[in-house]
Amino acid sequence: MPLRHRVFGLALAAACLGVAVAEASRPIPWWIRLVLLSGVVTILACRISTWWEAAWLAAIARLQEPWIGLHGKPTEGHALAEGLYQKLQPVVQAYAEQHLQIHQQLWAQERDRLHSEVRLAQGENRRYQQQFYELIHRLEGVFGLWDAQAQKWLYLSPHSENLWGVGRAVLLHELHGWLTAVHPDDRARVGQQLREPAYPLTLEYRVMPEKWVRDRWFAVRDEAGQVDRVLRIAEDISDRQRVERLKGEFISIVSHELRTPLTSIRGSLGLLASGLLADRPERAQRMLTIASAEVERLVRLVNDILDIERLELDKISIEKNWCDAGKLLSQAVDIIYPLAVEAGVNLLVFPVAVTIWADGDRIVQTLTNLLSNAVKFSEPGSKVTVSLRQAANEAIFQVSDRGRGIPPDKLEVIFGKFQQVDATDSRRRGGTGLGLAICRKIVEIHGGRIWVESTLGQGSTFHVALPLQPACTLP
Repeated sequence: MPLRHRVFGLALAAACLGVAVAEASRPIPWWIRLVLLSGVVTILACRISTWWEAAWLAAIARLQEPWIGLHGKPTEGHALAEGLYQKLQPVVQAYAEQHLQIHQQLWAQERDRLHSEVRLAQGENRRYQQQFYELIHRLEGVFGLWDAQAQKWLYLSPHSENLWGVGRAVLLHELHGWLTAVHPDDRARVGQQLREPAYPLTLEYRVMPEKWVRDRWFAVRDEAGQVDRVLRIAEDISDRQRVERLKGEFISIVSHELRTPLTSIRGSLGLLASGLLADRPERAQRMLTIASAEVERLVRLVNDILDIERLELDKISIEKNWCDAGKLLSQAVDIIYPLAVEAGVNLLVFPVAVTIWADGDRIVQTLTNLLSNAVKFSEPGSKVTVSLRQAANEAIFQVSDRGRGIPPDKLEVIFGKFQQVDATDSRRRGGTGLGLAICRKIVEIHGGRIWVESTLGQGSTFHVALPLQPACTLP
C-alpha cells in the first residue's frame, strides 16, 4: 500500500477515535487531542492525493449530528469535528475544483486526440477510395457493384453509357436497365440467363448496332450464404470477335482458295513423276508450264491474303509524307506498261501536279491494282485512260477501261474479299479476288473514298479520292 494511503488510514483512525471519546461525554485527554491534531496536519501535508480521500474526509468532518449528546447539547467532540470541518472544507473544495479542471483538460485532450485520429482515418479512407475510383476509371471496361438488399447500384463506371449506348439515369434506375440495348437476336437468351443466375455468370452478346460485349457477374455472399452484393465487370470484345471472325475466314480461305492451285500443282508434278510423259515432251512441257503458273498464282494469293489480314488488323505500317500525286500515278503506269504491251492495250495518261499527304508506296500499290484489272478486262487494241485532277480539298484518280462492264448489283460487292464479277475470272485472268478489297482498305486508312461507275458492255471507271491535307486530330 502506498505511504499516502497508510497516512490517510492513520488520520482516519485518529478522527474516529475522537468521535468515540466525544460520544462518551468525557474530557478529551491531551494525548488524544495531539493524535487528532497530528492526523489533520498529516492529511493536509499529504495534500489529499485523490478525490475519494477528500470525499471521505468531508464526510467524517460532517459527522457532527451523531456527536450531539444524548441530552441535545453539543459535546466537546462535536466542537472538535466542527472545527475540523471548517478547516478542511476550503481545502477539499479547492482540491475538487482543481481535479475537476484537470479531468476536463484531460478529457478535452483525449477528445481532440480521438477526433484527430478519426479525421486522419477518414482522410486515409477518402484517399484510398479516390485511388480506387481513379483505377476503375482508367479501365476500358465497366465496373459495377450492386446492393442486393437495397436493390440499387452502389457504383457504376461512367463508361457504362458508351458501352451500352443507354443513358446513365436508365442504367442506375434498375439492375437490368441496359437490356434494351442488347441486340434483339440475343435479348431473350440474355434475359433468361439473368432471371436464373448461377454465379459466377458470364454473358456474351451483341449491342446495337455493331458491338460485342462480355459481361461477367460475381456474387458476394453474407454469413448466411445469401447474395449480399453483386460485382459486375463488362468489356467491349468487338476487336476480339473480329479477330476470331477473321481467323475463321482465313481458315476458310486456306481450305478453299489455296487448295485449288495446290491440287493443280500436285497433279501436274505427279504426272511428270510417274514417267507417263517421258515420250511426250510437249505434254510434259505443258504440265510444267501449268505448274509454274499455279505457283505464281499461289504466291500472289498468299501475298494478298497476308496484306488484307494485316490491313484489317491494323498491323501494317503506314508512313505518310508529302507526295506528288502525279509522280505516283506515273510510277504505277510504268509498272503496268509491260503488261499492257503484252495485252495489246494502249495506256492514256493525264497527270497533273497535286501534292497529297500519303504513304506513296501504298498509293502506288492501289493504282497498280486498278490498272492491272483495267488491262486484264480490256480487249486487245482498246484503251485504258488514267487521269488525275484536283477537286475542292481532294485529289481524284480515275482509271477507265472499255471492257465488259460491271452489273449494277455488283458495284459494291466487288470491293469485298474474294469477290469477282465472274467466278471463272480467278483462273482465266489470274486474279485472287482480293485486289479491290486491299485497295479499299488502303484508301480508307488514308481517309479517302473509292467507288466505281460502270455500264454493261461499255466499260467501267474507278475513282479514288484522297484528301490533300492531313486529317486534324484532337489532342
